[in-house]
Amino acid sequence: MNKPQKMTAGLRLGAVALFAALAAAPAAAKDVHLNVQGTTEPAGQNVAAEGTAPPLSAVDQIVGRNLVNQNGATIGRIDDVVRLKADNTPFAIISIKRPGKSNKDITIRYSDLKLMPEEVMVNTTLSASDYAVMPAYDPSRYKTLDGSSPG
Repeated sequence: MNKPQKMTAGLRLGAVALFAALAAAPAAAKDVHLNVQGTTEPAGQNVAAEGTAPPLSAVDQIVGRNLVNQNGATIGRIDDVVRLKADNTPFAIISIKRPGKSNKDITIRYSDLKLMPEEVMVNTTLSASDYAVMPAYDPSRYKTLDGSSPG
């Protein structure tokens, strides 16, 4: 393995360990979200993403599309877009398929998404299995774009 590959492998292992720790302590993870670089940050802080997030008026164009990473690998399917009750930040709900288990819904900050011709991209090399260890989507923490509780 060359030096960049070792660094990428190390970062991936670190991200997986961090996700596992967050999943093990959901109460502590309530105000933390993953950004596209694979690190966590307090909810409500802006993340500088490459490209442009689709405008919220384009939600109908992204719901139902696949979400891929920057390598083109599928992470999951976008099921909906909601807002965090605490600060109104929009998040996409992503359904991740887990082999031998039921699908898991997680959230990814909407501003980290980039609308592509056939799918939506998040600028990361993390895989679906990396995201699958993130804390699950908790509907009680979010509201729909029109302000009602998610159904």
